[in-house]
Amino acid sequence: MITFALLAVLSLQPGAPLRPADEAEATSMAHAVWAATWPVERIRQRAFFTFGMDVLLSLDLFQMREFFRWDAGELHMPGTTRSRAVAGAEHGS
Repeated sequence: MITFALLAVLSLQPGAPLRPADEAEATSMAHAVWAATWPVERIRQRAFFTFGMDVLLSLDLFQMREFFRWDAGELHMPGTTRSRAVAGAEHGS
């Protein structure tokens, strides 16, 4: 399904042929779509999530319970387990 957003990323007009003229144009189109789909910040976030999951999977049941047993009075970084936490935002306000 071709959307107007994809056409904009590829710098194409509606109705323009989507088939690249040559290999260089195909490569350019692929890079443009990849960059629009996976900006650098999303790639970094995904890598961080994967790292965190690897750490959690290495824990046994007792260690996992300890990891998630947070005392509200000691919690210094609210929202650390949310995937939509805003980078650089002040927490606890």
